[in-house]
Amino acid sequence: MLPKRATLKLRVIVCACLGAAVTPAGIAVADPPQGSIIVWGNNPYFSAIQNVPAPNSGFIAVSAGDFHSLGLKADGSIVAWGTDLGYGTLDIPLPNTGFIAIAVDDVHNLGLKADGSIMAWGSDPGNYGVLDIPVPNSGFSAIAIGRANFALRHDGSIVAWGCPDDGGVACDLPVPNNGFVQISAGGVHGLGLKKDGSVITWGCSFNVPSPQLCDPPPPNTGFVAISAGAYHSLGLKADGSVVAWGNNSSGERNVPAPNAGFKSVSAGAYYSIGLKADGSIVAWGDNGFGQLNVPPPNSGFVAIAARFHDSFAVRVTGACCETNGAAQGCRDGVAQSECDDADETWTENATCIEVPCSCIPNCAGRECGDDGCGGSCGICNDGLFCNGVETCGPQGGCILGAPPCQLNIEHCDEATQQCEPNPIPTVSEWGLMVLLLVLLTGAKLAFRRRIGFSES
Repeated sequence: MLPKRATLKLRVIVCACLGAAVTPAGIAVADPPQGSIIVWGNNPYFSAIQNVPAPNSGFIAVSAGDFHSLGLKADGSIVAWGTDLGYGTLDIPLPNTGFIAIAVDDVHNLGLKADGSIMAWGSDPGNYGVLDIPVPNSGFSAIAIGRANFALRHDGSIVAWGCPDDGGVACDLPVPNNGFVQISAGGVHGLGLKKDGSVITWGCSFNVPSPQLCDPPPPNTGFVAISAGAYHSLGLKADGSVVAWGNNSSGERNVPAPNAGFKSVSAGAYYSIGLKADGSIVAWGDNGFGQLNVPPPNSGFVAIAARFHDSFAVRVTGACCETNGAAQGCRDGVAQSECDDADETWTENATCIEVPCSCIPNCAGRECGDDGCGGSCGICNDGLFCNGVETCGPQGGCILGAPPCQLNIEHCDEATQQCEPNPIPTVSEWGLMVLLLVLLTGAKLAFRRRIGFSES
């Protein structure tokens, strides 16, 4: 069962919603691994979702959204980035301390505090009461956002609020409402993991394309983690295998072989990702936005989050071997060997001091440009230039071998081969941009309400 009280030193991160990874229930992690957030895929709405603020370090969990995302730091603070579209989703409530879990929706967020209380911020355009935390606001151990907000209490019961106008389907919680140790919320349904290892479902009578969405495959036992996607679900068994059920239109249920060694799962819209015990990520299902293309090196990952267009993960920043007060080398992920003090080479059994690396170069998919650590990913051949997408080409680039111009901020003047600031939009141009954002958001929300789909 979940502990009676989670503290900053003893965390149970059970943010179980579309866009959050779920690890085995009841497993407390003392001083969980810290790392940087890696994002891949192609969000057609806003590329800002991939711009994790600096310093990109010290994260232990991530919750993914379409317009914005949240990262949880080891010190209990939350970092937000992306675009809030005027909903206030990037405005973390003060004091920004003491958080142990996070959950993201397009227009609002939830944060769970170590004292068992929940903070909500953002907006409630549907007037469903999504920001109204049930009283008493205490004794909570997990949070989730789907078609409504859900929270798990320490006594094993589930609480729901912010229910949409769907006849009460989304908040039709299972009876008896007790004995739960984990929750997860998907596009139209919810999942609850019982302390006996069985999975309970609800909300499945609303616009469900797959009748198997609420029917976990037998035997319904031995589960240690759950994750609800748009129209499919994932369950992690105690033996490290993954069970999938529900919609399979894009192969989101087809777990790749060998189906073993998993320690965490996350169900996205029409795809799935799993974290292996060795720190690697396996992804399957729809890849229309490149959300299955895990950036190399595929190692050192400690947390995952599947969403709709993008995938998110926390990767440990590595381990440096320090001899005589100076770092001698850096390895991606958790160090598998140690540094020999005698000849400063990596061996399997030597002893030295391991210290966190300050930076790991990232040149995934780049031919040139900045590697993120003050170095270069490569120099273009004569006659070619490093352009704005960090590939070598005959046009669109600036000074040979120089870092690319900042996307959406600068452009390359081909005459001078220098990065120049983008022109400031006129008042009419700003007005048109705001109008387009409002129309896009309104259409998206209306579509979701009509079909009963929530990507959170």
